[in-house]
Amino acid sequence: MVKEKSEFAKADKKKVSIYRTGGMMGEVIKEEVYLLECGTRKYAQYNDAPYVKYIQKRKRKATGFVKGYNPYLLIVEGWDNGIDPKDAFVKCDEEIVNGITWSRSRHLSFSDDYKTEFNDVINPILESKKLKVLFDVREVD
Repeated sequence: MVKEKSEFAKADKKKVSIYRTGGMMGEVIKEEVYLLECGTRKYAQYNDAPYVKYIQKRKRKATGFVKGYNPYLLIVEGWDNGIDPKDAFVKCDEEIVNGITWSRSRHLSFSDDYKTEFNDVINPILESKKLKVLFDVREVD
């Protein structure tokens, strides 16, 4: 569901939650922001790269990003929608050695399995809570 042009005027500020890849290991992260605009545009060699312009919570200046290669982006209306990306990932093998807790990941860094796992958890939540999805670019091979 990629939209050609932004449906949001620059004067509108909607409270939204942005879910995108960007964590230290390539996992899905959540940002609560005021959305200014989003859509697709030409960026480098990509004809329809998704972009977002927003103001971060408790900030004044607008910021944004463009996702060229392998975009993964979901924008849901509202901040407290009960979806936390950390809930999608089950902890694995923890052991304590000399008072230090070691935990292992199930997937390699930047693996698409993180995205697939998050999609498996978030899709039923989106349907059951009837949350309004404003922008969705989640292509996982």
